[in-house]
Amino acid sequence: DIMIAKQLTKNLEICANKIQEKLKQEHLSPEEEKLLLSYLAETRLIIEELLRWSEKLELEEEKEPVVEKIIHCMRDFPPELIEKFLERWEEYDKRQSQESK
Repeated sequence: DIMIAKQLTKNLEICANKIQEKLKQEHLSPEEEKLLLSYLAETRLIIEELLRWSEKLELEEEKEPVVEKIIHCMRDFPPELIEKFLERWEEYDKRQSQESK
């Protein structure tokens, strides 16, 4: 079960990297926009699956409760807002890691 959770986490990182690559592009073709949306949808599915696995494994919760609420609430948001959220999330993580050095 832990191996599956680790693989899901790895898949989530891959999707996050692909999303960031697309967001860095100045202009997206319609096909690239569809691909970006599919990455976002896959990310949501992976997060949901990780949450299910964490409940099955009864792991101690590492995330703040607010993170789970945000992920849940974003399900139906327009893609533009999800993109902006992901950008800010990444900026926050980078800032936190720089401050901890």
